[in-house]
Amino acid sequence: MLGYADGASITELKCLLGFSRATRCQDREHSRSHCSAVSQALPPYAKAEPSRDPRVANKHKCKSFRVIPFWPTLQLFPAFALKTSKPTFLNETPHLIMTTVRSSITTSEGINPHAVQPTSIVALGKSFWRNRQLIGQMTKREVVGRYKGSVMGLAWSFFNPVFMLLVYTFVFSEIFKSRWGAGDDSKTQFALVLFVGMIVLSLFSEVLNRAPGLILSNVNYVKKVVFPIEILPVITMGAALFHSLISLGVLLTAFALFNGYLHWTAVFTPLVLLPLVILTTGLAWMLASLGVFLRDVGQTISIITTVLMFLSPVFYPMTAVPERFRSIIMANPLTFIIEQAREVLIWGRLPNWLGLGIYTLAAVAVAWLGYAWFQKTRKGFADVL
Repeated sequence: MLGYADGASITELKCLLGFSRATRCQDREHSRSHCSAVSQALPPYAKAEPSRDPRVANKHKCKSFRVIPFWPTLQLFPAFALKTSKPTFLNETPHLIMTTVRSSITTSEGINPHAVQPTSIVALGKSFWRNRQLIGQMTKREVVGRYKGSVMGLAWSFFNPVFMLLVYTFVFSEIFKSRWGAGDDSKTQFALVLFVGMIVLSLFSEVLNRAPGLILSNVNYVKKVVFPIEILPVITMGAALFHSLISLGVLLTAFALFNGYLHWTAVFTPLVLLPLVILTTGLAWMLASLGVFLRDVGQTISIITTVLMFLSPVFYPMTAVPERFRSIIMANPLTFIIEQAREVLIWGRLPNWLGLGIYTLAAVAVAWLGYAWFQKTRKGFADVL
């Protein structure tokens, strides 16, 4: 049984999904609608919050009005600087008092965190296009921030996969003397084949392991500023793709040094990884939402990704799996992508286009369901956090 943050988290999730008592949910909606009406009079950088203090006599009044500059935007885009000083906090009063603040920040979306959000694929595409620059800037900050303060800085993203490849090559070729069983007696072949599986696994597990904490670690984006929080999983995926690209470059360089050539089929690698990227992003949306209401999701997903690592052909070929267990291994979403990545990178064969097409359709369906789930439940984030 999964744990949770508090009773309010479960109640909020039940209200969002329609499983709670109507009167309780109506009280919440009444409070939200009142604050929503007040929020419409506020500028894009301010919001009105429902009262959560049980001592407030009128539960349907807003507790406070906050005028808050869009600080993340100021950090990313200094040209958008607001002509104001510190944030102004206004307590509950019969009259709405506001500070005049001029800003060049505009938004086409509403500022009510409890508003119903669109869930269609078209809306998802529009959100990507509208926030494309923000996604790029925050992905860059995510990558650079990981190595902030270190002496070598961004160079660690290159030396980490190089070091791991050297360790794999030594351990499996000199100590275990492992062979993949594909008729190649090269000592380094096993390490290269293994490294392909590790690249795919790292891309998948890094995003999913971080997804449950994305909203929890960015509370201000939910409660204090106008921010398209649906792009947070996309930013995480972008950072993971960057590191996978560096690892892929190391793999191709090592393959060329060990074998003296590269397979031309390596150009299909992006098409092989694309379905997994779509699938992983959809799962990340769902886990990011569940992580707000069910805090044990973060610990659970790390166990699941570890199990998937051993149930995918990363350390062994599919031919080594007994026939009665192969259906279980093939049910792993990583298995097909790992096998196809090895086909184009190691063995020099064309990928299974039909399989990739079916996988892509299934991945798009999962991504849309994950996005719809995230959009449906996001209006409860502010009440739980």
